[in-house]
Amino acid sequence: MGIERRLAVIFLLGFLVVASLGASVAGYYQMLYEDASKRSDKYSNLYNSLSNQYEQLFQNYTELVEKYNELVDKYNELLENYSRLLGEYQGEKENHTDTVEPENFTMHVNICI
Repeated sequence: MGIERRLAVIFLLGFLVVASLGASVAGYYQMLYEDASKRSDKYSNLYNSLSNQYEQLFQNYTELVEKYNELVDKYNELLENYSRLLGEYQGEKENHTDTVEPENFTMHVNICI
């Protein structure tokens, strides 16, 4: 009976050691899982936040591009008007230059010291 009792105690202690080691390993992996889950939630929230901000920025960007295109169209119209007026001015300048006779001007400067 003494040997059976010793054998039962050894098996019981072995079972307790294996159970405690198993619980420790399970607890360790549970901690890792919870940590990974928290990080996953954090990154998911961060991604959603960045996605919303990106959509707003993209909308602002498209509005700015539309305004820029309007300004470019107005600039091109002004440039065409300027080019046309410059061409007319050059033509008028040549007409007036041909009709005006050069005059000689003499300037006298008196300096008193």
